[in-house]
Amino acid sequence: MNDKNKPVVPHDFQDPGVKKVKRIASMIFICLMAFIVGGSYLHQQGQAAQNPNYETSGFSDP
Repeated sequence: MNDKNKPVVPHDFQDPGVKKVKRIASMIFICLMAFIVGGSYLHQQGQAAQNPNYETSGFSDP
């Protein structure tokens, strides 16, 4: 098959509104992940403060 006759479509043909929606969605995703990761970190630190024997590294002593 000869691909010389196929039209070349540029990759930056998106509507500006689509780019804006994607940017907003990515910011919401980043904020949500920061909330989840930060909350789990704070929860882990709270458990370590209440229980001195609580292992925060995720590994147990052999």
